[in-house]
Amino acid sequence: MISISKSNALLVALIVFTILSSVIGRALLVPLLYIPIYVTVILLFISAGRVVYSKFFISFFLLVLFIQLTSVQNIIDINSSAIYLLMWLMNVFVAYVVVYYDRSNFIIKAISNYGIFLIISMILMLLIGISPSDFYGGIGININLVAFIVVISFYYSYLHNGKNMYIPLSLTFLLTGSRMQILMVATFYCSKLLKYKAFKIILLVSILIGLYPVFDMLKDQPIIMDFYSLFIQNSFSFSEKMNDKRRIYLLVSAIEVIRNMFPFGTGLGLENFKFYAHHYLSLVYSGDARLSMTHNFYLSYLSMLGVMFFPLLAKLVYPLFFKSHYRLLLLIFLVGIAFNEYITSPFFWVVYGMSIKLALLKEYSHV
Repeated sequence: MISISKSNALLVALIVFTILSSVIGRALLVPLLYIPIYVTVILLFISAGRVVYSKFFISFFLLVLFIQLTSVQNIIDINSSAIYLLMWLMNVFVAYVVVYYDRSNFIIKAISNYGIFLIISMILMLLIGISPSDFYGGIGININLVAFIVVISFYYSYLHNGKNMYIPLSLTFLLTGSRMQILMVATFYCSKLLKYKAFKIILLVSILIGLYPVFDMLKDQPIIMDFYSLFIQNSFSFSEKMNDKRRIYLLVSAIEVIRNMFPFGTGLGLENFKFYAHHYLSLVYSGDARLSMTHNFYLSYLSMLGVMFFPLLAKLVYPLFFKSHYRLLLLIFLVGIAFNEYITSPFFWVVYGMSIKLALLKEYSHV
């Protein structure tokens, strides 16, 4: 009964802060939607009255701090760097609390139920002619963040409610319009099908048959020639009209930062990345550019962290090597952050904590 009441309290808080977002917008450093998660884990930790000394999370906290130190010489904007450092420490703390203090798993349940609320709200919006993407974007909640959350609902339903629920929920990309969500759900279904030997054979044969024609077709595509020009002549320009030019030149900016600043990187922080990205992009691309992160966690953080990106990546993929009900969901999220960078969202870190929880609690019980 206690876990249910906590779950419902967090669910109500998430809904209330969604409503507040429509009034306040993004007045704080982080989306208002993150606040209920952060407050919940802090209260859980304080109310427990004990500290669990986890080697895994102590090393994770130290790694984040060490990453900051290794790139300090390149930091231009101290405030931006400090904000990112605090976000990382806070989010690792979220995963730590989920593992050791949320024994009833009420946080993931509340988030799953909140995702159902979002799905219902999007259906109602479409019925009255409102675009969910425009509405949630207008209140500071990007539709791709909504997609991340409803994927949690989809996966939670798969674990607990059977096919009658999770299969319809896998179609919620029709509500969000998120290409990233399609890839995340496709990752789920492919991982399930890979258990079957026949599917593995069909997939392998299809790749072998289709690989050469695909590459043969791609080599003559204008965008491929554009990138060829970038690497050979250090010059980039769009040779044809494209709908998503910004994503491409953001990719180019990250590539140029990596080429010029490895192995140290720009240091943590959006403003630090943008400062160097603007400089190096301007050397190869003469068009107008509105810079931000690249919409790809792996490239963005390789740009910011340099060689220290690799131990961080090792920490992120570590739970994939342990059996867990949520290991597949973490894999799905790792696919998702290749297209939208919600690595600093607490929702990612709740999933991360759930994916490694079983392994760490077993280790803790033997201490």
